Amino acid sequence: MTRNIAVPKVALTMADLTAFYPYFDRSTFEGARDWCACVLAFFGLLRVGEYTDGRLRMQDVRLAHWGVSLTLPFSKTSLIPTQVDIVSRTDILCPARATAEYLSFFRRFPGLPQRPADPFFITRLPTGFTPLSPADFITRVRKVIQGVLPGRHPKAYAGHSFRRGGTTALKLAGVSDSIIQLHGRWKSDAYRRYIDSDNNLNTRLLATAALTSAVRS
Repeated sequence: MTRNIAVPKVALTMADLTAFYPYFDRSTFEGARDWCACVLAFFGLLRVGEYTDGRLRMQDVRLAHWGVSLTLPFSKTSLIPTQVDIVSRTDILCPARATAEYLSFFRRFPGLPQRPADPFFITRLPTGFTPLSPADFITRVRKVIQGVLPGRHPKAYAGHSFRRGGTTALKLAGVSDSIIQLHGRWKSDAYRRYIDSDNNLNTRLLATAALTSAVRS
């Protein structure tokens, strides 16, 4: 009897996102949508259930001069709306630019759903549209991994790989634990499990980097 062995899920990194960028054809609706979902999930530390299946609506996403503001109607840890603010960047990973590119399709094609309560991420169908599902999004991300990172096991990546990657990136950037916990909407120290030290050398080196500096001084 063959046993199905679960593949441990790992984090996507900023280097991985950079490698993804040229793979997405952002001149197409689907390419712009998938890229926008990737960067918002990564920098917003979003759970996959917070932005798929129609849970994130048109009225919940707002562009500002400083970046993107998301209002999550509810989440795993909160039954009341929670605001997530994501600052702009000056590189290709800019969440505001990705959001603006995706929204431009709604201005060009009035037939797309644009009412405030309509889902933000959608899948177009010959007869209309349906909310982007977690399974569809994860399948598309795994196809990108197969094309861009052929040495990786696609099934090692899932929706939470963006949340894990964003958390790890914040830690590596020196963001305090309290801010990481607040930004990721954790009510406890469970965020520590999302710091991917097993698959990230830089994270593991943080343990002794400070000691090295102390010796040199």
